[in-house]
Amino acid sequence: IVDALPARKDDEAGDAPPMLRFAIVGKRNSGKSTLVNRLAGEERVIVSEIPGTTRDAIDVVFEWEGKRLCAIDTAGLRKKRSIEHAIELFSMGRAQDSIRRADVVVHMFDVREELSQVDKKLAHFYLELARPVLIVGNKIDLAETLDLEKWDGYVKQQLPGLHFAPVSFLSAKEGTNVAGTLGVLLELHAQAGLGGEV
Repeated sequence: IVDALPARKDDEAGDAPPMLRFAIVGKRNSGKSTLVNRLAGEERVIVSEIPGTTRDAIDVVFEWEGKRLCAIDTAGLRKKRSIEHAIELFSMGRAQDSIRRADVVVHMFDVREELSQVDKKLAHFYLELARPVLIVGNKIDLAETLDLEKWDGYVKQQLPGLHFAPVSFLSAKEGTNVAGTLGVLLELHAQAGLGGEV
């Protein structure tokens, strides 16, 4: 069987340039898969208004401004008492594994909703693993009003353990400020001194 396989390309043989891996984590239906599809430039992940569509961690490798990045889309999380099926418990474990293997964590939330206990527990988990975090407020296109300065203060108040984390706001669906958010992500990665030049 091995003899019948095609020869490996150079980048598969370990000669590929360094790659920034970032896990996109957050509550269910916060727009994580929509952002991954936007970054990939094609529909790679099922996107639905029904919460819980993504059940597993999905890696999508893409290039942006000459740099290789890997977005890890994770299943949306919710309180343990709300877990109704074994598959959701499995998804939570896979999401935690994704955070462990990521260089940087993108914590995404819907700007139309308040931050919850799930967000706070995730923040604690990031701190335990000492992961750099970028907090991202999504769906600004659907918000009637958006006071960015007020939101920035609110996020830091609700997630005091992540007071050091930069906060970015975007619309994954419309593409608003996605490029700017990627720029902040790369800066955060460089400041953390991870993986050298990406």
